[in-house]
Amino acid sequence: MEMISRIISKITVIEIKGEIDHREEEKMAEYFKSASLLKGNKVILHLGGLPYINSAVLGIIVKFYNNLHGSKGKMVVCNLNPFILNMFRITHISEIIKICPTEKEALEELA
Repeated sequence: MEMISRIISKITVIEIKGEIDHREEEKMAEYFKSASLLKGNKVILHLGGLPYINSAVLGIIVKFYNNLHGSKGKMVVCNLNPFILNMFRITHISEIIKICPTEKEALEELA
């Protein structure tokens, strides 16, 4: 797994690529824990480079969202492949976390 962070117009874009195994789940959780300490932070999770996620990763994403939301931050996800989009829908996470088809639309959503 690779996590690449960049800032665009005061919005943090976190792009995640590759396979996520158990060790990477812990790494992702720790990274999100530190990233969510910023009050009022706006974050885009760009998941276009992930072929698959499991329920543990979904839980990590929801916890990150809750931490950001609790500190007056905002988060959207973008570039979900059909499998991951379906995971967000069947777990009803899509009713909580905004999903944008592209990074450009995600940036517009948080602008």
